[in-house]
Amino acid sequence: MGWWAVCSWVTPEIIERKAALLLSDPNYSDGIPKFMTAEIDNPSFLFAFLYCYFLLILVYSIIIFTSYKVFKHIKYSTTISPELLDVQNQVTIILTVQAVAPVLVCLFPMGMFLTGSVLYLDIPGLGPIVSWFLPWIPVVNSIITILAIRTYRLYCFSWLTKAVTSVRNSSNIINSHSQAQ
Repeated sequence: MGWWAVCSWVTPEIIERKAALLLSDPNYSDGIPKFMTAEIDNPSFLFAFLYCYFLLILVYSIIIFTSYKVFKHIKYSTTISPELLDVQNQVTIILTVQAVAPVLVCLFPMGMFLTGSVLYLDIPGLGPIVSWFLPWIPVVNSIITILAIRTYRLYCFSWLTKAVTSVRNSSNIINSHSQAQ
């Protein structure tokens, strides 16, 4: 929070300049909302961006490296039963996908948005597109978990099959009853 306060410390002149920029945008024709601004030319702000990029790359590199090492160790282990190996493979797939899904659904679009800010790119409509992807992370993770773990998948598909069969049988009873009259 303190770093952000230093990076976004603004003067009335900066606010007037940014307000004029927002007023020139057709999306704000009804007036400009309250906004927070920061100058990308500010070296501390640019350093904060670079630091965040560095942390993301470092964290995901560690995740990928450790996941690979665990997967390789388990794959060549002779003391693990085939059932446990199968469960471990399913868990490895889920953890890998749940680590990659936020990158594709959230971090990549957000990274495009922030990189566009650093490079002074104005891509109309990018903000709403990026914000559309953010709520999908829990949905994607849940669907992937259901599809990747065999027990969940079998239960969900059997439940879905029973529901469809029940609806189909109900409609057949209604159709045969209406034809009898």
